[in-house]
Amino acid sequence: MTGKLFVRKTASNYIVTFTDLFGKVIYCTTSYASLFERKNDRRRRLSLFAMENIIDKLNVHIYLSDVTHLIIVSRIKNRVIMYTLTRRLRFYGFKIYGYIKEFVNPHNGVKQRKLKRK
Repeated sequence: MTGKLFVRKTASNYIVTFTDLFGKVIYCTTSYASLFERKNDRRRRLSLFAMENIIDKLNVHIYLSDVTHLIIVSRIKNRVIMYTLTRRLRFYGFKIYGYIKEFVNPHNGVKQRKLKRK
């Protein structure tokens, strides 16, 4: 069976949501809820350790749902965090079936940077 992992970042947290293929949420966790020590430290919540702890906590729920293949939908531009996420998932025996990058477009009032004249 295949499931989806939605990964996004706020100003002070990572939010990982595990859904089935139709979008029904099975489990959702944040970096604040997954850390065992120093939860109020913002730098720790946005570190690699937080992502490892999120996957450790999420592992049980993915395993109980009989999911072996995962599609990752990412809204994060940081490659190191995504590498840590995929490495930890492979450590637990899950296979990455697909990888989708979604980036939120800015609102209409934001203009693209002009090129410098030579």
